[in-house]
Amino acid sequence: MTTPWTAAPAWVPGARTSFLLRGSAFINPDGHRRRLAAAGADQAAITTALTELRTAAADAGPLLFPQILLGDAPGMLSIDPRPITPDRLSATARLITHPGPDQRTRPHIKGPDFPFQTAVRKAAVRAGADDALLLGPDGTIRETAFGTVVAWRDGALVSAAPVGRLPSTTEEALIAAAEADGLRTTTAPLTPVELRDADAVWLLSALHTIREVTHVDGAPVGLAAGRGATPSRGSFQQRLWAGAQDLRALTDRD
Repeated sequence: MTTPWTAAPAWVPGARTSFLLRGSAFINPDGHRRRLAAAGADQAAITTALTELRTAAADAGPLLFPQILLGDAPGMLSIDPRPITPDRLSATARLITHPGPDQRTRPHIKGPDFPFQTAVRKAAVRAGADDALLLGPDGTIRETAFGTVVAWRDGALVSAAPVGRLPSTTEEALIAAAEADGLRTTTAPLTPVELRDADAVWLLSALHTIREVTHVDGAPVGLAAGRGATPSRGSFQQRLWAGAQDLRALTDRD
């Protein structure tokens, strides 16, 4: 099962996508294309941006976290290669629950609500966590400020309901890999308390790919709580990168 994408009716200035570029490969390029298209970008403009990124990346370094951004005028996309160092990446994460309401106005589009999301994550870091869970009015998890939460429960990969959250390119790739292995995937309401009872909790993002969540609101979860009879985070991390596609081949094809 994949998360449905919500099409935007018009160009959304400030919308964007970003991904980890290792060498010249990145995970789920089609998902990133759909994310930009949902904000109003057409495929020709996206191809042009990827081609420009290919040129810029050649001299930018072996590890990048590039961003493709929709400008103020329809049809204008800009790229920023954003070189990073390996110490920027991590394998684990601690989460807390954001104490206030989710104030995003366009959660299905990446970018317009970054000021709120950035403030939420900064508050989480000050509290000793890496990110914060954003809850809906019913108390169920939507996502974190800058990531997607999934849980392993009774051998199944459980995603939060696809309501009020950004469709995740990493989650989409993970679900495809799990189903290819014959594992069950499903969506279900998740709460912070339920995460503490899960066999494992993973935080997904385009930058880190998969991080093992060790604590939720200070309580150990998953491996940190003595569980761990689940598929390995590391093995799925390798699987997703084994399926990554080469930017050079993608732009040659286009």
